[in-house]
Amino acid sequence: MHKAVVLTLGVLAITCHALQAIILADTNRDGKVDMNGNSDDALKSTWTEERGAIFMANIADTNRRCSARNNSHHLDKCHDASDNILRNSKYLAPLRTVADGALSDAARGKIFVPGKYAEKNVRIFHKSGGNWNYVNKSYVFSPPDLRAGLELGIDARDVGRPKGWDGMAMVNFVLTDQEQSANDTVALRVAPILIPHDKRRLEKMSVATHKRYPNWELFAEHLQKYLVDRRFEEPVTRIDSLHGWAHDHFKAGYTSMPGPDGPISLRVYLKGCLAGPEGERVFEDMRGDSAGAVRHHETSELDSDQLGNIEIIPPHSHNGANYPAGRAVMGFARFMSGHKTPKMLKFLQAQKFQHPFTLDHSWLFRGQIADYMQFVPANTSRGWAMIVADPVATLKLFKKAKKDGHGENIAISHHSFLRPEPEKDCDKMTISQLLRLPLVRKTTEWSGKSIAHNVNVIKNETGITEDDIVRVPTLFYSRDGLTTLRQMYCMGNRYYVPPKSMALKTKRWFHYMWNMAKNFFELARTTPWPSKPLYPTATNGIYFENFQYLSPQPFGPLIDGSDIFVEAIRQAFGKVGVNVTFFENWVIHHVRDGGIERAVNVERDIFQKWWTMDAADETPQREVAPENHTEDQRA
Repeated sequence: MHKAVVLTLGVLAITCHALQAIILADTNRDGKVDMNGNSDDALKSTWTEERGAIFMANIADTNRRCSARNNSHHLDKCHDASDNILRNSKYLAPLRTVADGALSDAARGKIFVPGKYAEKNVRIFHKSGGNWNYVNKSYVFSPPDLRAGLELGIDARDVGRPKGWDGMAMVNFVLTDQEQSANDTVALRVAPILIPHDKRRLEKMSVATHKRYPNWELFAEHLQKYLVDRRFEEPVTRIDSLHGWAHDHFKAGYTSMPGPDGPISLRVYLKGCLAGPEGERVFEDMRGDSAGAVRHHETSELDSDQLGNIEIIPPHSHNGANYPAGRAVMGFARFMSGHKTPKMLKFLQAQKFQHPFTLDHSWLFRGQIADYMQFVPANTSRGWAMIVADPVATLKLFKKAKKDGHGENIAISHHSFLRPEPEKDCDKMTISQLLRLPLVRKTTEWSGKSIAHNVNVIKNETGITEDDIVRVPTLFYSRDGLTTLRQMYCMGNRYYVPPKSMALKTKRWFHYMWNMAKNFFELARTTPWPSKPLYPTATNGIYFENFQYLSPQPFGPLIDGSDIFVEAIRQAFGKVGVNVTFFENWVIHHVRDGGIERAVNVERDIFQKWWTMDAADETPQREVAPENHTEDQRA
């Protein structure tokens, strides 16, 4: 127990006092500072992933003081902790010093944080008379305050950064009294910016809409209906954007620390490295008392830096390491990026908790992980499954269909291909015609091997086995693989070269072409041109909750009136207890090189105890109406 020691010998009042400085934080992470026992004393000056006090970056925008400013380029530099005024004490982590009633009137105390980066990024406040006063390095605590014990709070001005602050803070307490001095230290680390995995409860969805494209609003309305039918009343948020991809420029994350009644959490929107007004909206429109935003201070034109290219593998343990908040994974197309890894990877690494790694996307054109892989909660021993596209098995499915006499069936069953319009005849590719495409065998072989390689990477990093993997049908085809004018006319906008007007106006296209030309010979030695999904892929969907999954309608071949892809996908998800609803997004997303996962920005519950594996499987749920049907959007 921590007690002041005062020995008074009768009326002589002879005081024998050994000066002792004791500062404590919530080292055992139970949400409070133990002033009556020793649970926060042991190893308090050492921080590990298992033990050590946590504090938060107080980067909310209370009363939207900063967001109302006009200069959006510098809005990230303005937030609740950008000066020395405490605007929201909720996000202070507690610090305490032990009371010592024997201190004389000569006693003085100081609190400081050593280190250039730590001193710059840490704020400490002293609660006195009901007010929180900022403590700078010259602040001196008075004898009455020291005798009573100091009630302090600590927060941060920023998060951990690559080549910058590592998030550590060693708080020093120095106590002097007459000729004696004593000091003590407690270690804290700023909480990381984390991205919720899909086992967390859904709280909000956002989509991009624009008056120029009414189909985008139609998609939002149908998405809202899907949610309402499942008793989810939160309205779908519309983001006014010509870009159209809500998930490219920002991602909803969080930061949190232990509190006395559970985690104290702050929603944090992570702005990506891509330029454009869509990302700046996280500072202009989305911050408030309970939400902040951060950016990684690098710019990028790489498709791999689209934030939809970040997936979170749910919590697991592997090779003696625990990942209670899951792990982040990003795709990396080494040829198209000039061998440069995604710049956002550095920021994720600096958080030091979701331990990101990369997958090889050299085979994909503008591809994101969701084009072929997804992680969803499932009824398995692990509690989640990996959904993987299987082009090799799909090509065999097509060959079997032809062998069984269905070679003249339409290969793509989207309704726009089934209308009797002469100009659409070229789109009416049959199963036999698809099998005769010049690069279909080579592309399928290459994409299959590439996916298998990435699956093995996931296996090695997480320990999953084939029992945890669900395979779904789709095909990929070379982005620049068509050889006739007729084929280019039919499918150019969807699978191949963009119009010249777009190429001339888009700097990103020049950047892409330059990197492709620079690496052409290296690429051509072993591979065809980068590919993209020929069909909307079931992996490019969204997990709702309670084992409900929203998948794009695949529009596979119709045999005996049934889409053989739909049946295969339902059976595959059903093996791990997940129910699928199909949602049409062919024109809105698929023909524009994207899918539902890229088009919808999802916010999930942020109150997970990420600092302990004991809470990794806590999955808040709400009652939903389970159904298995197709949303007919006709878009």
